[in-house]
Amino acid sequence: MFCKKCGGLLTPKQGKLYCNTCDQAQDTNINLSSRVEKPKKILEDLKAEDLDSVVDKTCRKCGNKKALFAMKQMRSSDEPPTKFFRCTQCGNTWRDYN
Repeated sequence: MFCKKCGGLLTPKQGKLYCNTCDQAQDTNINLSSRVEKPKKILEDLKAEDLDSVVDKTCRKCGNKKALFAMKQMRSSDEPPTKFFRCTQCGNTWRDYN
């Protein structure tokens, strides 16, 4: 939201909105609250069709030696992609950053 007087950015202070430029309080009918949403788990987005190759990788949970494999670019393009593995026996999913 912006200040009606000078157009400056409004920020919350003590339950009201104040202008960063002229420090004038603004009358608003909004409820100020802070809520942090739980981040979405990336592994939930990994669908069966994304896992296309079977590789030799030991599952830490059940000891099976075969896993489905996929790579996904999670960080900036100058960083290597993240490798995802899903056990063919128990379905355990984990990631590898190497």
